[in-house]
Amino acid sequence: MYATFRAAKLRNQTLDFADALLGLRGKLLARAADNLDALMPGYTNGVQAVPITYGHYLLAYEESFERDQQRVSEAYRRLNLSPMGVGVMSDSIWPLNRARLAQLLGFDGIVENSMDANQVIPFDNQLEATAIANSAAIRIGVMMQDLHTQYAEVRPWLLLQEGSTYTSSSMPQKRNPGLIMQARIAASDVVGLSGAVSIRAHNVMSGMVDSKAESEDIGLFPRAIKMVTATDRVFDAIVVNKARAKEELESDWTSTMNLAELLLEAHKIPFRVGHGFASQMVSYARPLDLTPKTIPFSEVTDLFAKTLAKFNMPAQPFPMSEAEFREVMSPEWIVTHTKGVGGPQPAETARMFKQAQQRLDADKAWLAAQRDKLAKADAALDQSFAALLPKDNAH
Repeated sequence: MYATFRAAKLRNQTLDFADALLGLRGKLLARAADNLDALMPGYTNGVQAVPITYGHYLLAYEESFERDQQRVSEAYRRLNLSPMGVGVMSDSIWPLNRARLAQLLGFDGIVENSMDANQVIPFDNQLEATAIANSAAIRIGVMMQDLHTQYAEVRPWLLLQEGSTYTSSSMPQKRNPGLIMQARIAASDVVGLSGAVSIRAHNVMSGMVDSKAESEDIGLFPRAIKMVTATDRVFDAIVVNKARAKEELESDWTSTMNLAELLLEAHKIPFRVGHGFASQMVSYARPLDLTPKTIPFSEVTDLFAKTLAKFNMPAQPFPMSEAEFREVMSPEWIVTHTKGVGGPQPAETARMFKQAQQRLDADKAWLAAQRDKLAKADAALDQSFAALLPKDNAH
């Protein structure tokens, strides 16, 4: 009975968590729809790397949470198996119909081995389910960190709307991102609690209670749902300053890698030469506070000639006009000319958005079907009990 009760509770908590994830995914898609064209820097090692769009960024994380949804549906096939009727671990002398018990309790089948049913699969299921919550928590933490770093900027391009922050008690100019911090704290709690589940299941002999109800005992799934709803509130309050994000891109040399690629593709300049030229140009420009828009074109052509000489290449003119150079160094040009599946170019983000919405609708339908099946099982169980009662007491 305990194993069955815990299995039923875990499946319900897992479905509740899946429901919360569906809401977050819908929120991310709504934000992505508004920002498919919002240019932003993509970062590696905390430094501007390449131009992308905020919609492209959000679609990436929505897809990661969709993978969590896949993990839920795959795990549910194992979570929703009944241990009922096996006794302690060795079955019973009573000829119990375990398949009928499973059906009445809304399970999709039984855990066949009686030892497995009561002593092994309980911690298998706990570890698998909590790992899904842990996976989501880590990525939510990353997203919140990405947002939080904007608050170190004097002129951020991502903010929470006024009223969603709180003012410092001593520094009236500060607008503290409390919603972001609440989501980060909840995500850290989930990561910590999932670790506790593993620790409690570790190095314990079979037959002990430690590994059977740990996620329930420590409240992991209620905290995981709180984490997701806290993240929902963050994306309800997000304000994207598209002009400021574009300015952030144009104030640095984020399109430089694409210049090296274009020199190879269109003008047959070896990539190591193009890469060396682009790097030398940045090294020259940054100390002088020059950007792709303001660097003198004469310096560009001079640096190109010096780079050819450094690599023992034959001298040749820089193969672009000034107008072409300025255009291909713009973040808009890079994003719109990106090729290949899954990139930030408008056609690809529109395609990925449409597919993400279709997957979300399918996952909502799956969850609704599981809820409906459990509700029908509850009703059938009540009817079965009612049929056993004396007719004069049936009411």
